[in-house]
Amino acid sequence: ATFPVHSPHTGELASTAAASSRDDCRAAIEAAQRAFPAWEQTPFATRREILLRAATTLQSEEWQRKAAPAMHAEVAMTQAQINFNLFAGTQLLQGIACMVNELRGETLPSVVPGGQVFIQRRAQGVIYSVVPWNAPVPLVLTSVAVPLVCGNTVVVRPSEFCPYTSSLVVDALHDVCE
Repeated sequence: ATFPVHSPHTGELASTAAASSRDDCRAAIEAAQRAFPAWEQTPFATRREILLRAATTLQSEEWQRKAAPAMHAEVAMTQAQINFNLFAGTQLLQGIACMVNELRGETLPSVVPGGQVFIQRRAQGVIYSVVPWNAPVPLVLTSVAVPLVCGNTVVVRPSEFCPYTSSLVVDALHDVCE
């Protein structure tokens, strides 16, 4: 099943989106659960490189030619808002990619004489992300890239107001992983 997305400015059809069923949602969660063990073991440098490749995709004229009209149609963004989304999204993704350098454990002295405490940060598993509509590119990236860089897998629930724009962002991430 699908549902129409209309421009809030003109009322015209902006896009058509999939209306996920309970089974679709369950399948997405199960796929993310299956992918988690391998993704959690992906080296930090590889995670960073994937996100940086996605940032390069977001900077491409080809991707921006698809994203800009989608944002205008779905949420009636002005050109200034579109430019902000495109710029902020790329900058944000590059910054999140570099967060991988902060993923480290700690060693502390123990209360037990001669002992040490080791703290190891581990991914949590499947993260369910509900994304708002008002800045679709940076908000999708924040909700997806932060869990990914930390070793989690993600199931995204985009806003019903801009599902096509959100799918373009997710596709850019997915494409660099293949």
